[in-house]
Amino acid sequence: MALMLRFPVIRRVLGNYRFYSKSNGGFVDKKFRYEVDNSIINKSFGNDSKDSSKYKDSNQFGFLIDQDNKGRNGSLVIEREDVINDNIQSIYRDDSGELKTGDNATESRLLENTLEGRAFRDQIRMNPLVEKAINKNILSLHIPNNLRRSAANYFIELHQTNLHRPTDTPMEVDAHIASIFVQNYCSIYQSLKELQKRIGIDKFNPQRVLDVGFGPATGIVALNDILGQDYRPQVKDAVILGNIEMQKRAKIILSRQYNEIPLNEYRNEIKNEEEEDDITEGKDLVGEVMTKKIKIVTKLKNKIPASKQYDLIILTHQLLKNKEFFPIQIDENIEHYLNMLAPGGHLVMIERGNPLGFETIARARQVMIRPENFPDEHGKIPRPWLRGSSEKKNNKTNRDIIIEDDVEDEELQFEPEVLRAIQNMNQKDEPKDVDYHIKIIAPCSHHRKCPLQVGKPNYYNYPEYKNLKFCNSQKAIIRPKFSIELKRGKILAAPWQEPTDGIGIKGEGRPGKGRPNGRNFEVANYSYLIAERSPNDPESIKEIEELREKSKDIRYHIGTLGTKETWPRIIVAPRKNKGHVVLNMCAGSGEIEKWIIPKSFSKEIYHDARKSMKGDLWGVEAKTKIKGMGDLRVNKLEEFEKKRIKDLKRSTSHERTKIEEMYQDIVDREGMVENDEEMIQKLSKIHGHDYQIKSKRK
Repeated sequence: MALMLRFPVIRRVLGNYRFYSKSNGGFVDKKFRYEVDNSIINKSFGNDSKDSSKYKDSNQFGFLIDQDNKGRNGSLVIEREDVINDNIQSIYRDDSGELKTGDNATESRLLENTLEGRAFRDQIRMNPLVEKAINKNILSLHIPNNLRRSAANYFIELHQTNLHRPTDTPMEVDAHIASIFVQNYCSIYQSLKELQKRIGIDKFNPQRVLDVGFGPATGIVALNDILGQDYRPQVKDAVILGNIEMQKRAKIILSRQYNEIPLNEYRNEIKNEEEEDDITEGKDLVGEVMTKKIKIVTKLKNKIPASKQYDLIILTHQLLKNKEFFPIQIDENIEHYLNMLAPGGHLVMIERGNPLGFETIARARQVMIRPENFPDEHGKIPRPWLRGSSEKKNNKTNRDIIIEDDVEDEELQFEPEVLRAIQNMNQKDEPKDVDYHIKIIAPCSHHRKCPLQVGKPNYYNYPEYKNLKFCNSQKAIIRPKFSIELKRGKILAAPWQEPTDGIGIKGEGRPGKGRPNGRNFEVANYSYLIAERSPNDPESIKEIEELREKSKDIRYHIGTLGTKETWPRIIVAPRKNKGHVVLNMCAGSGEIEKWIIPKSFSKEIYHDARKSMKGDLWGVEAKTKIKGMGDLRVNKLEEFEKKRIKDLKRSTSHERTKIEEMYQDIVDREGMVENDEEMIQKLSKIHGHDYQIKSKRK
């Protein structure tokens, strides 16, 4: 190689350098890590100079030379003084030594598009002041095992229903904070960071914020941490559904953030800081707090506003509260919150990262952009939302009026003629000029039909369709102290035999040992959706209409990269094989695509592919681009569902006939023998069948 080091002994780590080689006639990029020492020289080349001679003709590595050796022609000699004085600069740094791109050495090596598409990488950590307040002033008031039992009961219920619910008692409130708050905070934080990156850090400064959830204003807590202590918007409202004690806990948590202290009180606190008390730094107050005297900027409420407008709305597990009402409840909730979204505002929705959570998010997306009404449109052009238009006198359609009358969803399957008549009546009320448009910011790369949506969450429970895929995200957060303490002992630290046990397997929990080999972080699993309402001024509406007109000739096929908005998103962890990387992505074509990047295609792109992760946008090319999975045949699922219902009715009818025969057999007998076991079994089956029927009716 054309690199020689003119010093035998120096402790110095060299980075990435670019050298000019006369023999090769151009610049050569070389990456090496060199820490020179007598011991390393002896270990690397041996004491015999013959061992190092084989490296002198190599184009891959530098070698050491003596003081008097001037090196070969065309080679570059790095002097000891040059290294000490940092006269040799890396190609990834400017003259001042700062990185040209990225925040660290890893990001500085990435291509510009790759860096632009990366999701937020840093491991999330909760505000230490908030963590301390939860530990000292909330959870320390309880016996630890009581909290663990309450949390275990909530986990059991969550496994059975797959849905979060409001808290009912003060114990449930504190158990929610100890067990659920951390993961909800993590998922909201990551979603808001994604929104901040996609619209621009400078533009992300919402002035009217609404957070709705079951926790202690978790969305406001995450937003305050992201935007810093100088963030003071005009309106911050937090709707906390459930027990009133959750609002008191929210006050304690929010009071530990600087941007929640009212400005006047904050200034007075700074002036009179030394006169307030004699508590020295380092002493933590432990115990109950009088929340009535705490003053914060955020207004805490227990009811959802009806008519206010907000620039940012954060919904945590609020779209579906009873899976029996899927999807009608989602449609009603999403319409209510969209009516509260101001022009240019953003709606962030967080649900659980399971099939039900994904289908909830997918249904909300479908209601907002109606992909079935634009089958030939490609790209991410804002879609009109007719029900939110200010020109419309009656926002409710005739079908919606029927839905309000406590009618089962099965009864809403009207005849085709009736549906056409209802549609014709609704079209009379539709406005000519729509001023409400919605665009999906993340995670979707297109506005076409979701390729993974099946429409009914119960399909995922059938053994025949256990391999159905769904879209979700993961993010790691460092466990705070109270979370580590919660998961000690046999209740939560030891594995459960069944998901409904509520206690660990006997002998697995070790008293006093905590969690041997336990991790100091946990992974939040969630599904999310970020929607944007476009500005409704005449210029913006005209621009949207022009874009829609131009898009008639645009088609995104398999492998199309498109614009920055339509870059494909990695939805499965990349498969990094030796010599090539496989990326499974949801692309702008509206399909799941598989892109393969071998090392021979491009070393830079291959390097970036190996650094990619699930959730990133992919903004560079690939060698092979194919369709990743077959078409999702929803019709086949519906046929299977009809067949299952038919078989269930047949078996129920057969069982009913059998019970009637048993009953008739008992009636035909004149008397009953005391030891007639067969007769007793028949009576028990009859009574059991009647009990099941009555339970279903209730």
